[in-house]
Amino acid sequence: MSLRVSPLILSLLLPFCLASSADALTGREIMEKADKKNQAKDESTTRVMEIMNEKGQVRKRKMVTFFKAGKGDDDKVLVRFLAPPEHRGVSLLTLESGASDEQWLYLPQNKKTKRIAGASKADSFMGSNFSNYDMRTEDLQGHKYKVLGEATLSKRTFYKVEATPKSDEVKKSTGYARRVLYIDKDRWTIARVDFFDTKNKALKMLRASDWKQVKGLWRASKIEIRSQVNKTRTRLLPAERKVNEGLPDSRFTKRSLKKI
Repeated sequence: MSLRVSPLILSLLLPFCLASSADALTGREIMEKADKKNQAKDESTTRVMEIMNEKGQVRKRKMVTFFKAGKGDDDKVLVRFLAPPEHRGVSLLTLESGASDEQWLYLPQNKKTKRIAGASKADSFMGSNFSNYDMRTEDLQGHKYKVLGEATLSKRTFYKVEATPKSDEVKKSTGYARRVLYIDKDRWTIARVDFFDTKNKALKMLRASDWKQVKGLWRASKIEIRSQVNKTRTRLLPAERKVNEGLPDSRFTKRSLKKI
């Protein structure tokens, strides 16, 4: 994704008045604006995750996502489950570093921290339609971006930008041959992402909706990612959000994973 969440869950943007030359923006320039224009210094978001299987059965989990902006594009993201009891304390830590990152999964039942690397990043995140890779912010260094044109959704105009991995290694880690992102030309929010698997077949689609401003920053209250292969889907519903309250660096360490 990946969107800020994930790439898709954390990255939301301020309104921006386009200059007359804006239509000449490259795909990379659009993504840089979408990545930074409305980025908080730090943020914590508590949400309910609803996972629906092919039979329509729904499992609910409560989770909190901590985000802290780093230097350049190197951000830090920690996702921790709060409920149900059997998942409480399960945590995924992402420490970004250029085109690569380190991901660590903590399982409290066996008190072990496992590094997630290579193709394992493309695996499902805790049985949801999100992957482990989707839990990081947008990997600008690892992708090439191309403007495909414009689209209209719900009476709003969007840039359509195609993101493709720069290397086979990134493609393997993401599990995607490409993604198509819909970026609001006025708000600079990412409202939709179409994902294509390594064989370039439609895999899943993410939609973000019910936009509101929090301390001047646009945020989507609802996020849904739906499989294009089967009838499964995952929803993230709002509970609580805190912006720019000064999260410490100590929150984003392997050692902190064991602290619930």
